[in-house]
Amino acid sequence: MDSRFGRISIIPGEDGRRFPHCTSLLIDDDDVKVLIDPGAGLKTLTRLKREASIDLVMNTHYHFDHIAYNYLFDQARIIINEHEAPCYRDKKHLGSLLGMEEVYGPAWVDGWMDCQNSRSGNKTKPLFSSEQARVVVIRITGG
Repeated sequence: MDSRFGRISIIPGEDGRRFPHCTSLLIDDDDVKVLIDPGAGLKTLTRLKREASIDLVMNTHYHFDHIAYNYLFDQARIIINEHEAPCYRDKKHLGSLLGMEEVYGPAWVDGWMDCQNSRSGNKTKPLFSSEQARVVVIRITGG
Protein backbone atom coordinates (compact mmCIF):
# COMPACT_ATOMS: atom_id res chain seq x y z
CA MET A 1 0.00 0.00 0.00
CA ASP A 2 1.42 3.32 -1.07
CA SER A 3 -0.27 5.93 1.10
CA ARG A 4 -2.17 6.09 4.33
CA PHE A 5 -4.32 8.95 5.60
CA GLY A 6 -5.42 8.12 9.11
CA ARG A 7 -7.49 4.97 8.79
CA ILE A 8 -7.71 5.14 4.98
CA SER A 9 -5.14 3.32 2.84
CA ILE A 10 -4.74 3.83 -0.88
CA ILE A 11 -4.14 0.54 -2.69
CA PRO A 12 -2.68 1.25 -6.14
CA GLY A 13 -3.86 -0.87 -9.02
CA GLU A 14 -1.42 -3.32 -10.55
CA ASP A 15 0.12 -2.58 -13.94
CA GLY A 16 0.46 1.10 -13.21
CA ARG A 17 -3.23 1.43 -12.37
CA ARG A 18 -4.14 0.85 -16.00
CA PHE A 19 -7.30 -0.94 -17.05
CA PRO A 20 -8.38 -3.56 -16.13
CA HIS A 21 -7.12 -2.39 -12.72
CA CYS A 22 -8.08 0.58 -10.58
CA THR A 23 -7.04 2.12 -7.30
CA SER A 24 -8.83 0.62 -4.31
CA LEU A 25 -9.27 2.14 -0.86
CA LEU A 26 -9.24 0.38 2.49
CA ILE A 27 -10.93 1.97 5.50
CA ASP A 28 -9.56 0.24 8.58
CA ASP A 29 -11.91 1.25 11.39
CA ASP A 30 -12.03 -0.36 14.82
CA ASP A 31 -15.50 -1.78 14.13
CA VAL A 32 -15.47 -2.46 10.38
CA LYS A 33 -13.03 -2.89 7.53
CA VAL A 34 -14.34 -1.47 4.25
CA LEU A 35 -12.82 -2.11 0.84
CA ILE A 36 -13.88 0.39 -1.83
CA ASP A 37 -13.70 -0.71 -5.47
CA PRO A 38 -11.78 -4.01 -5.30
CA GLY A 39 -10.08 -3.72 -8.67
CA ALA A 40 -6.45 -3.23 -7.64
CA GLY A 41 -5.45 -6.65 -9.00
CA LEU A 42 -5.50 -10.32 -8.07
CA LYS A 43 -2.07 -10.49 -6.37
CA THR A 44 -2.59 -7.28 -4.43
CA LEU A 45 -6.08 -8.14 -3.22
CA THR A 46 -5.24 -11.77 -2.43
CA ARG A 47 -2.48 -10.46 -0.16
CA LEU A 48 -4.93 -8.00 1.41
CA LYS A 49 -7.42 -10.80 2.04
CA ARG A 50 -4.74 -12.76 3.92
CA GLU A 51 -3.87 -9.70 6.02
CA ALA A 52 -7.34 -8.32 6.81
CA SER A 53 -10.86 -9.61 7.22
CA ILE A 54 -13.01 -7.35 5.03
CA ASP A 55 -16.52 -6.74 6.37
CA LEU A 56 -17.91 -4.53 3.63
CA VAL A 57 -17.15 -4.08 -0.07
CA MET A 58 -18.40 -0.84 -1.57
CA ASN A 59 -18.59 -0.51 -5.35
CA THR A 60 -18.76 3.16 -6.33
CA HIS A 61 -20.04 2.09 -9.74
CA TYR A 62 -20.40 -1.04 -11.80
CA HIS A 63 -17.43 -0.88 -14.14
CA PHE A 64 -15.36 -3.98 -14.60
CA ASP A 65 -12.19 -2.48 -13.16
CA HIS A 66 -14.08 -1.59 -9.96
CA ILE A 67 -15.92 -4.89 -9.36
CA ALA A 68 -13.53 -7.45 -10.90
CA TYR A 69 -12.37 -8.98 -7.61
CA ASN A 70 -15.55 -8.78 -5.53
CA TYR A 71 -15.53 -12.59 -5.53
CA LEU A 72 -12.38 -12.67 -3.38
CA PHE A 73 -14.36 -11.14 -0.51
CA ASP A 74 -17.31 -13.52 -0.48
CA GLN A 75 -17.66 -13.21 3.29
CA ALA A 76 -18.24 -9.45 3.01
CA ARG A 77 -21.44 -7.57 2.40
CA ILE A 78 -21.42 -5.79 -0.98
CA ILE A 79 -23.10 -2.46 -1.56
CA ILE A 80 -23.69 -0.43 -4.70
CA ASN A 81 -25.89 2.45 -5.77
CA GLU A 82 -29.53 1.92 -6.67
CA HIS A 83 -29.09 2.76 -10.34
CA GLU A 84 -26.52 0.04 -11.03
CA ALA A 85 -27.75 -2.66 -8.65
CA PRO A 86 -29.60 -4.53 -11.44
CA CYS A 87 -26.20 -5.41 -12.94
CA TYR A 88 -25.75 -7.89 -10.09
CA ARG A 89 -29.06 -9.56 -10.89
CA ASP A 90 -28.87 -9.91 -14.69
CA LYS A 91 -25.72 -11.71 -15.63
CA LYS A 92 -27.06 -12.74 -19.05
CA HIS A 93 -26.20 -9.32 -20.51
CA LEU A 94 -23.54 -8.30 -18.03
CA GLY A 95 -20.66 -8.43 -20.51
CA SER A 96 -22.57 -6.17 -22.90
CA LEU A 97 -23.62 -3.75 -20.16
CA LEU A 98 -20.02 -3.30 -19.09
CA GLY A 99 -18.53 -3.18 -22.57
CA MET A 100 -16.36 -6.24 -21.87
CA GLU A 101 -17.87 -8.31 -24.68
CA GLU A 102 -17.05 -5.60 -27.20
CA VAL A 103 -13.43 -5.37 -26.05
CA TYR A 104 -12.57 -8.98 -25.14
CA GLY A 105 -15.20 -11.05 -26.93
CA PRO A 106 -17.93 -13.42 -25.72
CA ALA A 107 -15.59 -16.33 -24.80
CA TRP A 108 -13.57 -14.12 -22.46
CA VAL A 109 -16.76 -12.81 -20.82
CA ASP A 110 -18.00 -16.39 -20.30
CA GLY A 111 -14.72 -17.27 -18.59
CA TRP A 112 -14.86 -14.19 -16.38
CA MET A 113 -18.46 -14.95 -15.41
CA ASP A 114 -17.51 -18.54 -14.55
CA CYS A 115 -14.81 -17.13 -12.30
CA GLN A 116 -17.24 -14.69 -10.66
CA ASN A 117 -19.77 -17.45 -10.06
CA SER A 118 -17.51 -20.17 -8.78
CA ARG A 119 -14.26 -18.84 -7.37
CA SER A 120 -14.01 -18.03 -3.74
CA GLY A 121 -10.69 -19.03 -2.25
CA ASN A 122 -10.80 -22.83 -2.15
CA LYS A 123 -14.60 -22.90 -1.98
CA THR A 124 -17.01 -23.14 -4.85
CA LYS A 125 -19.93 -20.84 -4.17
CA PRO A 126 -22.00 -18.79 -6.60
CA LEU A 127 -21.64 -15.14 -5.67
CA PHE A 128 -24.44 -13.87 -7.88
CA SER A 129 -27.01 -16.36 -6.61
CA SER A 130 -30.31 -14.67 -5.81
CA GLU A 131 -30.80 -16.96 -2.81
CA GLN A 132 -27.51 -15.84 -1.28
CA ALA A 133 -27.49 -12.23 -2.47
CA ARG A 134 -25.51 -9.94 -0.21
CA VAL A 135 -25.85 -6.89 -2.38
CA VAL A 136 -27.34 -3.89 -0.62
CA VAL A 137 -28.75 -1.07 -2.70
CA ILE A 138 -28.02 2.44 -1.50
CA ARG A 139 -29.98 5.46 -2.66
CA ILE A 140 -27.97 8.47 -3.78
CA THR A 141 -29.42 11.94 -3.64
CA GLY A 142 -29.07 14.71 -6.16
CA GLY A 143 -28.54 14.62 -9.91
